[in-house]
Amino acid sequence: MSIEEIRWGPWIDDMERIIESMETGLILLNKDNESAKGIELVKMELHSVKGLYDSVGLKTSTQTIYELEENVHQSGNQLSENLISMLSKALLKIEELTHTIGNEKPKPDQISEIDINMGFETILIKFGSAYSIEIEIGGDRSLRSARGLAVYNTIKRNATIKSSNPPEEDLYLDAKFDTISMLISSRDEIEVIKKKLLAVPDVTNVEITKFVEKASGKSDDVELIRDLTIRIPLSNIRAIENSLAVLSIHVESLKSEVITKTGNEEMTGIDNTIERIQNDLKRIRKVPLDSITTTFPSMVKRLAKQEGKEIDFVIQGRFVTLDRSLANHLIDPLTQIIRNAISHGIETPSDRKKANKPIVGKIYVEAHFDRNKIQIKIIDDGKGIDKEKVLKRASKMNLKVSKNITDKEIYNLIFESGFSLSEGSAKLSGRGLGLSSAKDRINQIGGTVSVESKFKENTTFIIEFSDPDALTRNLLFKINNETYAVPTSEIEEVVIVDENELEILSSVSGSYPYEGKTLPVTIMRNLISNKNNGNATSIQNNEILLVCRGNKNLIGLLVDSLVDERLVNIKPLNQLLQDYKLFNGTLAGREREVILVVNPASIM
Repeated sequence: MSIEEIRWGPWIDDMERIIESMETGLILLNKDNESAKGIELVKMELHSVKGLYDSVGLKTSTQTIYELEENVHQSGNQLSENLISMLSKALLKIEELTHTIGNEKPKPDQISEIDINMGFETILIKFGSAYSIEIEIGGDRSLRSARGLAVYNTIKRNATIKSSNPPEEDLYLDAKFDTISMLISSRDEIEVIKKKLLAVPDVTNVEITKFVEKASGKSDDVELIRDLTIRIPLSNIRAIENSLAVLSIHVESLKSEVITKTGNEEMTGIDNTIERIQNDLKRIRKVPLDSITTTFPSMVKRLAKQEGKEIDFVIQGRFVTLDRSLANHLIDPLTQIIRNAISHGIETPSDRKKANKPIVGKIYVEAHFDRNKIQIKIIDDGKGIDKEKVLKRASKMNLKVSKNITDKEIYNLIFESGFSLSEGSAKLSGRGLGLSSAKDRINQIGGTVSVESKFKENTTFIIEFSDPDALTRNLLFKINNETYAVPTSEIEEVVIVDENELEILSSVSGSYPYEGKTLPVTIMRNLISNKNNGNATSIQNNEILLVCRGNKNLIGLLVDSLVDERLVNIKPLNQLLQDYKLFNGTLAGREREVILVVNPASIM
């Protein structure tokens, strides 16, 4: 063993322990920026890194770690999103530097060059040079998003963006802006940045204001940044959103009473204002997927090394936005599924070579919107799932398995508590508890998780949940003087029927001839009031029948009267109502009325 190996061995071991501990702290802080344990772990490990770097002469890197440590201490019991982001970037740099030293095992006279090349100082842009920028954009509105993204990319190459309006992720969805406002921090000459911005096509004007140092030593931009960040309970935001929804309904009702042109214009103006406020509130609640995946690349690199595997990790759809509460609940399940892919999915380089696969395995995290749903896929190109092995394990565990079990049902047996196929690392992915726990966490937020696989080729975990802000058209109707709704996407047709056309089978069921077939009918007024006494019920002429898409076939819902159709947001059911499978959500009605949304697929 060489002198260099003796010198660096314990140092690298210490750094790898620190990286793992700091990663845990950042996961906690991404879920809750006031996590006392998370803050304590980060403080402790930054202090350890500072000492280890200083002991081997990494002067520039030591100074950056010192400044980060000071920022964490000054932040008290709450870290800003900006600081957490910087800490995540620092963790990647720390891991990169550890990997470089582990490979090169440099001599004392080589340390300075590695230190400079690592560029640690680029992580922390000091608060001393902060600017407020207003960028006006003209030209063809169809190119507005592209121009806006060009502005963001120009800034990011030369500065750190601390806040912006509109946010970058909104540029992919909305081109209704004429001005981009930013608060940035940069060490470059601001006039150089201004010239670069003016060189972007269709940028018509750039206004810049500098924040200067105060006598106290604190800069104005520090105070401004603190003013820009406030903590608001999500329940308060949702209460405001519900009030706006009710106000919007009242405005809609008043429109029919307004007969003058001026009055209609005023009502339209109120409508537009309500919509803008609602959109602003949604943005407050939303975070990009990127905000919860910042620690994943370093985690994958570290765990792959422990397993003796080589893995490329790719995240697609970083700017898909999620409700903050959903995002926080997704961190643990995503972490567990990715760990499972590393431990049980991706093969070792030698096994991949035997299977004629590239030595480097791949894990992808893909996120996108799919018909009012958010879908996240975790895909690995590993060895896939052996169905026969799954069935044998299920038999040993005495799990009930149908003789006609489908491939999908076989694969989903891996979510059973205690289910495990592998002799792999229990440290990484647990012994069957991980995937079961991940599924439970996803189900708790109203989501689903399933798995698809091709043996010896790949495995895909699919997480889906409804977008809380998706607007859907709903038909409102009356049953026993109460208002209910059903999404119009579930309705095939509305039919007016006479008593002699319906065959009544019981107090809650009947049949109706529809398009050459017999349509099963549910009499909703008796089903809702629980009048299932087996006796036939009376039917009047001109009854209203909603022909809906059921679980497999069409079904008819007999309702009392129609109210109207509305484009609204369906909210998840209250915890107390989740056992009632007849309903799958609620709408806000007038005077704080809660309207239950009927799920036709649940009616047998």
